[in-house]
Amino acid sequence: MYKRSLSFLTILTLATPSSLFLANLALAAPNNLPVKVAAAETVLYVAPTGNDSVSNGSQNSPFRSITAALANAQAGTTIQIAAGSYTKETGETFPLRVPAGVRIQGAKGVIISGGGAFFSSTFTGQNVAMVTGNNTQISGITLTNSNPRGYGLWLESAKNVIISNNTFQGSTHDGLFLTGDTNATVSNNLFTKNKGSGISAVGISSGNIQNNTFEDTGFGLSIGQKSSVVVANNQITNNMDGIILTNSTIPTLRGNLITKNKRYGLIILKDRNGQPSPNLGTAENPGDNTFEDNALQDINNATGANMIAVGNKVDAKKVKGLLELIAVARPKSDGLVDIKGHWAEDYIVALAKQGIIGGFNDGTFKPDAPVTRAQFAAIVSKAFASKPTIRPSSTFIDVPETFWGFKAIDAVQTRGFMSGFKNDVFLPSENIPRVQVLVALVNGWEIKGGKPESLSKTFEDVDQIPEYAIGAIASATANKLVLNYPNNKMLEPKRNATRAEVAAFVYQTMVNRGKAVAIRSNYIVIQ
Repeated sequence: MYKRSLSFLTILTLATPSSLFLANLALAAPNNLPVKVAAAETVLYVAPTGNDSVSNGSQNSPFRSITAALANAQAGTTIQIAAGSYTKETGETFPLRVPAGVRIQGAKGVIISGGGAFFSSTFTGQNVAMVTGNNTQISGITLTNSNPRGYGLWLESAKNVIISNNTFQGSTHDGLFLTGDTNATVSNNLFTKNKGSGISAVGISSGNIQNNTFEDTGFGLSIGQKSSVVVANNQITNNMDGIILTNSTIPTLRGNLITKNKRYGLIILKDRNGQPSPNLGTAENPGDNTFEDNALQDINNATGANMIAVGNKVDAKKVKGLLELIAVARPKSDGLVDIKGHWAEDYIVALAKQGIIGGFNDGTFKPDAPVTRAQFAAIVSKAFASKPTIRPSSTFIDVPETFWGFKAIDAVQTRGFMSGFKNDVFLPSENIPRVQVLVALVNGWEIKGGKPESLSKTFEDVDQIPEYAIGAIASATANKLVLNYPNNKMLEPKRNATRAEVAAFVYQTMVNRGKAVAIRSNYIVIQ
């Protein structure tokens, strides 16, 4: 067990800013396609208009409380929560306990407020709004706990948890607490006006904290004990301190913007049993963090031990303590280190030169990595930015305005490239299959031509093409949008598209629209 050290508790207590007061992923088919729902999936509905009768929980007869839905949930259940306020007065019993394998999905305007007694095996008695088990997902809610020393969401040795597109606001201690051997992915959330920390990660917790916003809270992130979380691509601004590291923690920091905090951007504190060892970049994988305009220092290494930071943007004059700052040369977009000789090299380089796609901080492109629906939307929105809109915006409950890809998703939806899914979700973090990439490009430009009956002569796996996509695949093939590597007779429509394949499909579509010069390839499918 990992008990919070006295020094860590003292820091939290003494440094808590008094000025911060309370205030304010089974793949489905798009809406215009046949919906595929896993057979084991159960959806329970909750709404302010419902009641907690045992027979309720359907869309027409929802539960009134999340508590009632949780009591009827088991692994594989999604709890769909309608906009409204959910408190003790409306029937909630806190803390809300989310069983293993259950997904919480809130609509825009879901506010859960309250807290109750929770006994932690690592930190004894606490006051918590929500506790989750293994393999859970929490999305689309606003969570607050105004009780004394109130925590929002607590993860106690919970594994494979996904926390995305939520707002953690106004708790009197932390918005999110990770302890024990928790492993979680925390992405695209807003942490604001929490009096302690936006996130605390302690014990031997691990996972990814990425693409979040931490603003106007106590400490943006407090990472201690032996936590090894990866903190990447977050915006950490206007807090008392940006990130505080204590004990023997070994976090990795990459690509964060840490600016305009009231004291320190990053403070590293010595512990009597050791000191933190943060990874602030290496020659092979530069940190790419930006530290600027923090009031006292951008980085304060108070451990007395020498540390190294490679490839970060930081003014040496705003650094206190022993810290060796090492600059690195950045590769150009067409100097990506892992695409030389790749079958899609020319397509990748062409799009990179136009700023449509890019590589990673370490100079790689990762051409064979999958692409999420949000990432695909971002690429398409850049490639076809001049295409006019053809339909009004749709609201997706898992794509709040704070989500990094909100504008791109809105752009591809209004321009006709992509649609949402059943229950008004977009599933931005789901990997996109090859067939959906091609259907999106064909539908967006209303590309015509091709004979469906000819597909059996072109592809050996024609039987794998979903019925809804047959016409679009015929059009894509006839217009030379399709490239198949290594065997151009195998479409593999249900396989997740790679970054290289998306680059090639998008480029071929640009050629089709007269926006690019054709690139010769043996893998273009010719009917």
